[in-house]
This record gives sequence, C-alpha cells and structure tokens, in this order.
Amino acid sequence: MERHINFYETIKDVIPTFPFTLIDYCCGNASLGALFDNHPSIRKIVFVDIKKVRNLEKEINPLQTPFQLFLGGLESHNPPADSFVVALHACGTLTDRVIEKAVSTKNRFVVMPCCYRNRMDSLKPSSLQALPVSYSRREYYDSLRLQYAKERGYLTQIRLIDRKITPMNHILIGFPQ
Repeated sequence: MERHINFYETIKDVIPTFPFTLIDYCCGNASLGALFDNHPSIRKIVFVDIKKVRNLEKEINPLQTPFQLFLGGLESHNPPADSFVVALHACGTLTDRVIEKAVSTKNRFVVMPCCYRNRMDSLKPSSLQALPVSYSRREYYDSLRLQYAKERGYLTQIRLIDRKITPMNHILIGFPQ
C-alpha cells in the first residue's frame, strides 16, 4: 500500500481539475483507484483487469465515487474522452499497451512500469534518439515510451519515487497538447 500512496502523492499535482473518469488499468485489488475516491473532479472510477482478485469487493464496495468493474482486459476497453488513465506496476509490455490506449484516445496518462525484462512489442517511436551509453534498460525503454507519446503530440515527463519503496520507481506522465 505504501507504493500506492507514494504514487498518488507524487502525481496529485497532475490530476485533472476538470470533470474526468479515472481509468485504473491493471487494477489488481483496486488499491490505487480507491485512493482517488472523493476527488472533487472525478465523475467515475473504472477498474480494468483480466480477472477478479480476492478481496476486491472489500476495496471497492465502500467507495463513495460511482465505479465500474471491467474484467475484459484493456484490449477490449475503450476509455471515454476526458479520462485520466493510471496504471501502477503494469507488468512488462502491459505498460506499452496502457500508454498506447491512452494516446490513441487522446487521454492523459500516468503509468509506473515494472518488469523490464521483456522487449517492447508495440510502441515504436519513429525517431530513435541516441541515448547515453550509461542508460539502463529501464531508462532506455521508458525514454522510448515517452518519445512515442511525444511524437503523437504529448507533453511528457518522468518522475521518481524513493527506491526504498520500490526499485521500479519510474512514473511516466503524458498530457495531450
């Protein structure tokens, strides 16, 4: 839970002030999306995953914000306009697909990737910039992910949370211009 709270605290200044639907991709037990409960601008929370995990109802039933549980996975979910897409520890290429889904629907995204051992399979920026030799695999993949969004008209940034909380501490942020 500590990483969820730190993620939320790190990105709270980029949460939209206009009315929005929160899309929590790869939601697991819905702990991240639940932190947004009662945010003044949120209309609805949509929890998206491929399966229902144990104790999910315990997390979502007390919510005050209207919510929906979508168990068809992100490939079959299309976020509405004016959504805010979040994903915490979207494993491997799921990060790529979350960013691709947000960008294809022109929605803001905030994603914390994990599991960098898999190659990226879908996000292919057209211009690969030369990267410093000292870049790690995480830095390399995350720079490609942000470049993909930039080429599609997004302003992007990366933030970090304390590595003591999680070693997968990159937070990728993108806003359509």
